[in-house]
Amino acid sequence: MPAISWHGRLDLVAADSPSNVWAVGSTAAATPEEQVTHVLHYDGSAWREVPFARGDGESQALITGLTVLGEQTWLVGNDGSNVIIKQWDGRSWRSHQPPAECRTGGTSFGGMPNFCTVTAIKAIGPDDVWAAGNGAWQGFKGPLLFHWNGSGWRTVQVGVNNDESSFRALAGRSSSELWAVGDGGLAVRGGGGSFELLRYAPGGALPDVVTDHAGQPWLIDNSPTPSASLVTYRTGGWAGVAAPQPPDAVGLSLHGIAGTPGSPLMFAVGAADLPTTPRYLRGVVLEYVPDASTGSRH
Repeated sequence: MPAISWHGRLDLVAADSPSNVWAVGSTAAATPEEQVTHVLHYDGSAWREVPFARGDGESQALITGLTVLGEQTWLVGNDGSNVIIKQWDGRSWRSHQPPAECRTGGTSFGGMPNFCTVTAIKAIGPDDVWAAGNGAWQGFKGPLLFHWNGSGWRTVQVGVNNDESSFRALAGRSSSELWAVGDGGLAVRGGGGSFELLRYAPGGALPDVVTDHAGQPWLIDNSPTPSASLVTYRTGGWAGVAAPQPPDAVGLSLHGIAGTPGSPLMFAVGAADLPTTPRYLRGVVLEYVPDASTGSRH
């Protein structure tokens, strides 16, 4: 673990090689105004903290997305009604303006100011970066994707309007096989400039998604029981298997899933509810190898 001099937690991690790992967290504080964002980088031999200055108005910054590609690292989030998009170019952080529709000045449904939230980000190339969230302005309210083409960000609608849902996670090896998931079973597959809504039937919140080495999507479905399933999309619909859990657990929920490049191996993390007195949550890590023909667990 990296040596840190502040008391808090790490929430996000991303890497594109064993010598290029980034993590983001914040200090523990009594109020959001007192929290400070911290960014750490591992170069293969040691961790160091990368300065991350809070700009004007970023007193309640919440960083929700992190992606890494070569010397470029991207962070996204929100500070109240303001969108945060920051890019590390190898020497310093560069702030990006969100798309024009997201900026204050206009009015959305009910006369409220325009807004956007950005909850996830995925860099596919230096001039091909996708982010996800939702937004509202005159004539539109619903889940959104955001795309960076090397010169600016634009909003991308996916065919869902007048809807309160939001995307929570992104995955894909290229822009032609992009997946985004979120609230209410919201799942969208994109490619070639068009998007297909493939809503997952149970309709719960989908916290994360990943594509495996074959390009197949795998998402997390947490039921109220609580129990968790790992679900993929095949011809004809969604198919899932129950996630393994410790033998003495009375409940399981998963929060994140990740693949390993060039391998079918995937990892999911979350918490198991164990029958102790008092009951408590213990972190769990699941190792999962999908069978390409049956979808069975090993």
